[in-house]
Amino acid sequence: MIGCEDTGTFTLKLKLAEIIDAFSLALDLAEEKQLGHARRTASIALLIAMHYGVKGYELNNIYYTAMLHDIGLSEPLGTITATEQASVVRGHAISGSKIVANIPYLENISPFVKYHHERWDGKGEPEGLRGKLIPLVSRIINVADSIEMFVNTKGRDTYSLQNYLQAEAGRRYDPELCKIAYELVQYNEFYETMSHPIALLEDLRPQDQVDVDNAGLLLIGNGLAQVVDNKSSYTANHSIEVAQFSVELGRHLGFKGERLHKLEVAALLHDVGKLGIPTKILHKTSGLTEAEFQQITFHPYYTEIILSQVKGFSEICSWASLHHEKLDGTGYHRQYVAEQIPIEARLIAIADVFQALKADRPYRAGLPYEKIMIIMQEMADKLHLDPEFYAEFTSIAPSLMENNSVKNTYSL
Repeated sequence: MIGCEDTGTFTLKLKLAEIIDAFSLALDLAEEKQLGHARRTASIALLIAMHYGVKGYELNNIYYTAMLHDIGLSEPLGTITATEQASVVRGHAISGSKIVANIPYLENISPFVKYHHERWDGKGEPEGLRGKLIPLVSRIINVADSIEMFVNTKGRDTYSLQNYLQAEAGRRYDPELCKIAYELVQYNEFYETMSHPIALLEDLRPQDQVDVDNAGLLLIGNGLAQVVDNKSSYTANHSIEVAQFSVELGRHLGFKGERLHKLEVAALLHDVGKLGIPTKILHKTSGLTEAEFQQITFHPYYTEIILSQVKGFSEICSWASLHHEKLDGTGYHRQYVAEQIPIEARLIAIADVFQALKADRPYRAGLPYEKIMIIMQEMADKLHLDPEFYAEFTSIAPSLMENNSVKNTYSL
């Protein structure tokens, strides 16, 4: 076994806004929208809020909620029929509030996410709250989200947008907020802000720095992993099981403390980039075309882009995004060779293949243990998996095959 000197607990100093940025980019990819939907929504929401007189930490809550308002959405809204709309809106608002409630330091915005589709007239979702019973943050996000989608879909059509706001004031939206938005959308600066939201957000972006311990890091990882696994019934629990198998292999090799904790989080997040892959490809029941496979190969790159938003995640980002590299240099997305691939990424690769082969997929049922091990041995022989670590994995694989419980194995 390979020894590891990492022991004890640890704490990372992270900027909360960077964690939010990672979630936000993942959500934009998941919704298959033009990148930046959440940032544009946040910039509009902050403009409306400041003109309304919101100050201090409440502006932070508006930023965080705007960036994460769609965290519970498992399907792009554009793919949903009119008859499905109400149930999807209700479901994603409730699901999103639950996800946020379990992410450290974001618990207080859970109700704002839950109620961001409530209507001023009480005909919204999920609880039919009316008027000022709806939290102010949720009311602001609701109108900002709609304005962003209107402009992103129809372009700069101030006349139509103002007519829409007038028609929905007092029905869908808070009339006071509609009045403010009506005035804002007539100015060139408003559309410039939408085109370049980062410029405004750099000035207003919260600077909160938080100390994240072992358990908190795992909860953040679980939150992002849940967004990934929600995308497809065939990937449900994939991230958690890959993390479980990675940790068991790491522990078998002597990993401890910080190294083992980070390995678990990296494994949880290894497929976060799949949020950028169209659902129809992930659900395809026949073989992929060459073009479709090329799209699949982008997902480690998307993983790298998402996780690189958090400066304190450098090791986690590297380990997670390199899990499809092969020792012979034929992997993707970097085409690294053996000495360039971290040990932790090699372990995640083994766990990922094992879980994928044992699980049901759209195009086949899960494979029996003997068949799985034959396939993986062939991959190790070709240096597509690390042969040394695969040999170690074979001693724990039978117990992993028998244990179908899904859990986080180390940090909690």
